[in-house]
Amino acid sequence: MPTGGEDVDPATGEVNLASIAVLPTHYKSPQTGALLEVENPQVWVYPEGERT
Repeated sequence: MPTGGEDVDPATGEVNLASIAVLPTHYKSPQTGALLEVENPQVWVYPEGERT
């Protein structure tokens, strides 16, 4: 998600738009439809056979 700021690459001097990651906190269970909490938002786990 863009923050409106700028990031400068110290090696090249290139100016890029600054951004932050927006990570999930919950997901919908494919079996029950229940809303479940994500164990670790940094690691995405795909059940076998369900990855698209």
